[in-house]
Amino acid sequence: MVKGSIVALVTPFDKEKNIDYNSLNKLLDLHLKSKCDGLLLMGTTQESVSLSDTEKKDLARYVSKYINNRIKLIIGLISNKYSEVLRLAKLYDGIDFDSYLVIGPYYTKSNISGLLKYFTNLADRLDHPIILYNVPRRCGFEIPISVVSALSYHQNIIGIKDASGDIDYMQELLNLKSDKFILYSGDDNTALLALLIGFDGWISVIGNYYSIECKNICDKKDKKLYYSIFPIIKLINKEVSPICMKYLLYCMGLIEPNYRYPLDLPMIEMRREIEIFLDNINN
Repeated sequence: MVKGSIVALVTPFDKEKNIDYNSLNKLLDLHLKSKCDGLLLMGTTQESVSLSDTEKKDLARYVSKYINNRIKLIIGLISNKYSEVLRLAKLYDGIDFDSYLVIGPYYTKSNISGLLKYFTNLADRLDHPIILYNVPRRCGFEIPISVVSALSYHQNIIGIKDASGDIDYMQELLNLKSDKFILYSGDDNTALLALLIGFDGWISVIGNYYSIECKNICDKKDKKLYYSIFPIIKLINKEVSPICMKYLLYCMGLIEPNYRYPLDLPMIEMRREIEIFLDNINN
């Protein structure tokens, strides 16, 4: 189990839209230097649905070898199809990592019994522990607390990443927290609140650049530090992740501003807002 600050890593692309491993090295060095607690690969922030199977496997193997157990590694299984989740998991055979992140079955949604069977059967069959991923804005539904409660007793389900931003939902999750079931904030806008009320970690987008800050916020519950980066958290959330985060990384000289469709550069007004913000903090 990994607690603390975990970065939902972006995927740098070159002009030909291939994975840019030189830029990736810069990002990995930043996170190793910050001593963040973990990285999440193949999440929505990594544009994982646009990656081929070969790219996913090669990227996971590369990152795992590069970090060499210095920090923990979580791999996302992003699909709404039961058989596809199992197939994706097979891509990572032989790669050293710690756990899977399994999203709720978006678009198809489900009823309570279906969700229980879906996650239970996946947990029974997957060869690494799984973290549930509740993200209503992308899935179109919220994993009911009753379902999370039942699943929290499964020996191979070790926690939940909650990106709902719903304070009531967050408070209900606290009743399920234990040494064997841990809670992660997956919403940068409410991460400090989640940590203050008792969440165990923060899987962040903003940590792609503010890695040291996110680590210190998780370790020290540093309100002043969190509020100092909150304006840029709000900015990057004005467009779908990771559009603005990648542009911010470009402005800081870490990656090129390249995306795979259907994602693209932020609107020009958004680019200017990010540039103005950076000018203000650098002057």
